[in-house]
Amino acid sequence: MPIAVRYGAFLAADALHLSGVLATLTVAMTLGHLGRTHDWVFSGQSDQVLIDLWEFLAFAANAGLFLLIDLEVSVAGLRDQAGAVVWGVAAAIIGRAIVAYGGAAILGRVGFPLSRPERHILLWAGLRGAVALAGVLSLPVDFPHRDQLLAMT
Repeated sequence: MPIAVRYGAFLAADALHLSGVLATLTVAMTLGHLGRTHDWVFSGQSDQVLIDLWEFLAFAANAGLFLLIDLEVSVAGLRDQAGAVVWGVAAAIIGRAIVAYGGAAILGRVGFPLSRPERHILLWAGLRGAVALAGVLSLPVDFPHRDQLLAMT
């Protein structure tokens, strides 16, 4: 039944020319939340098993990604692109600061204020860039400026 609901959400969003992936994700997260809060699906122990499984799968995916990085990126290439690396790091930190502090200001206006230490945590938490690296690694080898983008990322 839950798979049919998720697929139905995908089809409905696609028919409305909206993102089927986001619709599926929204329905899945809603059903998961309702299932956990109302004990429809998971017991406390099975819920912990699923959490541990997803943590392990995330660790395995990150390990695989960093093995790919090791095969693709050379230290000499990073030295050759030192300026691009500095600009890439600066852009990432500035972009996250805008989102963390600007988003916190917006949240404060709608009744969910964040303290200064919480804003700092938002800025630095999860600053790994695995998704960006996977995106750059998926570019074709002959893509213009691929080496520079890889170094920056």
